[in-house]
Amino acid sequence: MELYVWPEDHGLPSFDPLSLQMMTYCRFAGVQAKVIELKNSWRIITHKVPMFTHGFDHRLTSFQSMIRYLQKQGYNADSKLSAKDRNNAQAYSSVVAEKLEPAWYLFWVRSDNFAMITRPWYAHRFPFPTNFFLPGYYQSFYRKRVAETYSESDDLQIEKQVDDGIQKTLALLSQKLGENEYFFGSSPTSLDAYVFGFLAPLAKVPLPSPASTKNSLKDHPNLEAFISRIIRKYFPGVKAEPKDIKKDSGGLKEWFDIFGSTLFALTAMSVYAYYNFRR
Repeated sequence: MELYVWPEDHGLPSFDPLSLQMMTYCRFAGVQAKVIELKNSWRIITHKVPMFTHGFDHRLTSFQSMIRYLQKQGYNADSKLSAKDRNNAQAYSSVVAEKLEPAWYLFWVRSDNFAMITRPWYAHRFPFPTNFFLPGYYQSFYRKRVAETYSESDDLQIEKQVDDGIQKTLALLSQKLGENEYFFGSSPTSLDAYVFGFLAPLAKVPLPSPASTKNSLKDHPNLEAFISRIIRKYFPGVKAEPKDIKKDSGGLKEWFDIFGSTLFALTAMSVYAYYNFRR
């Protein structure tokens, strides 16, 4: 079993929510999967990341599909839940998917977050020369998702809706967690892994805006403790300090990369034009 994920950073085992969810569930369920962090690898381009594989026949790229497969293999973090608790977990997961997943869009859609955090982080992990255009492509994808999710066209109205949903969901989750270690007592479940994947980046990554989300997490110390508890217990080797994304760039290397990417693009366009318009 292998799990291909985006690399660790900012005191987290991965910068990416889905990578976090899949890694965390594997730790909860005792899955001995080899975790492979992808950086500057063409696997990022040719395969969807994150991806769970088992042999050559099973390649799973969603949280739920991986859980269903692993549970059939006997790795079931939800085995102790009653039928009622399983229904409750599904209901909470639906709320989290609707209200917390859009929070990840803030990393891509907000221009200041994208320029200062998201774009440089991914640009240093995509292989050259795709690092110059793929972050922008991803941003366009998330912008489209936001437009499809919300009827408002004004960015400030959309952000207010996202923020309101986050506040209400954090309060709901905080109430459900209470003084327990995990949402259903002393043992972690798939719901804990799912929530952790969305909350941890919001808590740890220093987004320029909006500050209200991070401040809201501080209003729920049990959720902050929940995040820290999982990192400390299940990912003890993660470095606490974020990596400096700026130290790898600048100077002659940056100008060389820009020149190289421009030359590559011009060459590709010329070849495309030759083969498509020579007739």
